[in-house]
Amino acid sequence: MRRWCQMTYEKLSESKRFRRALKMVDMFKGGEGLKIIKRLVVIILGITVMASSTANALGIEVDLWDEYSKEFYGWVDDIYYHTNYRDKKAEVLGIRKDGNAVTVPSVLELKGEQYTVTAFRCTEYDSRQNFYEYIELPDTLHELYMDRGSYPKLKELHFPKNVEWFHLYIDYNKTKVTVPADHKYYFVKNHALYCKADPDRMHTTLDLPKHYVIAEGTTGIAGDFDHNKDVTRITFPSSWKEPYLECTKCMNLKSVDLSKTKIKTIGICSFRMCKSLQQVKFPPKLKTIGDCAFEECSVKEIHFPNRLKFIEWKAFYHCPKLKKVSLPKNMVRIGIGAFLGCNKLKEIRIACRKKAPNFKSYSLSRTALGLKFYVKNKKVAKSLKKNLKGSGVRKAKIYIGKKLLYKNVNG
Repeated sequence: MRRWCQMTYEKLSESKRFRRALKMVDMFKGGEGLKIIKRLVVIILGITVMASSTANALGIEVDLWDEYSKEFYGWVDDIYYHTNYRDKKAEVLGIRKDGNAVTVPSVLELKGEQYTVTAFRCTEYDSRQNFYEYIELPDTLHELYMDRGSYPKLKELHFPKNVEWFHLYIDYNKTKVTVPADHKYYFVKNHALYCKADPDRMHTTLDLPKHYVIAEGTTGIAGDFDHNKDVTRITFPSSWKEPYLECTKCMNLKSVDLSKTKIKTIGICSFRMCKSLQQVKFPPKLKTIGDCAFEECSVKEIHFPNRLKFIEWKAFYHCPKLKKVSLPKNMVRIGIGAFLGCNKLKEIRIACRKKAPNFKSYSLSRTALGLKFYVKNKKVAKSLKKNLKGSGVRKAKIYIGKKLLYKNVNG
């Protein structure tokens, strides 16, 4: 570590801006404390200059070569590499080539040695990422990573046939991803990428149609749907088992059909911030709706299945169009902030016959003034009045049929 810091310090000392920064540090008194500050400055700047954008901002070219470990960080033909001498492998960390297309070589020749390019890890901080429309990657890659927001204009991407691990935050409806039929680890089925080692789970979705019917036999998803901006309707198969549905921020998703599935829980944040979501068909055996599952959705009316017992923390937080809710007879608990901020919620019907569900703190805060509850009998009405304490309701009314039993109930 000391040797690396010394190399970094010597290289950075060539920059006027860096020397000026150290002079500002020297203005402060402090012996050993000052040395520690200088070392921290060297370490932090040494790490950050490995990003091309930072190097350009400093006005320096940073190439680090450690003679002891023969480890290299630097630019070769406008591609930023990190090499591993022991394994003779190289990874790509950045690109700054001119034009809208770039080809990444399969082999890097450096100081008389050849390094096989096995990883591509580029982030949103690459200096010229906004210009590239085509990137050709070598089949020697085993790892492929593109960060959220990187390469927004990318039109086509060839998925190397030996990639084992990948993480792509790209819009698959704008970027055409071609996966070879003889790929070593993955195969394409019904607009989705599946792993051969776990063929029942989708790894990620590709270019989805507006109404996407997930293939029968699929039990779950390892990735998510949130990069699919155009899908408006998703139908889940009867084979689906996983509670985590991974549809966060599908901005144009309007309808979800879970009625064929046998899942008992809708997991945390499953449909969070799906701001166009208006219709949900719930699983018949559903018992629990997890935290923030439908936060900021556009549902107007909800009829829950009979077996539902728990609605957890902020499950329907700030659903601005929600007006009516029907709770089933087995309902036990409405979690903290479950309907917080649903300012148009005016009516809740409760099918319980023995005891009203427990409404936790702020579960009904900032709902409509004079919220109406409809219950089956006086016993439920009495327990409901008690359970609404702390819920945040304002001037609520409790009815049995059309008969008003309690009014001006505050939580």
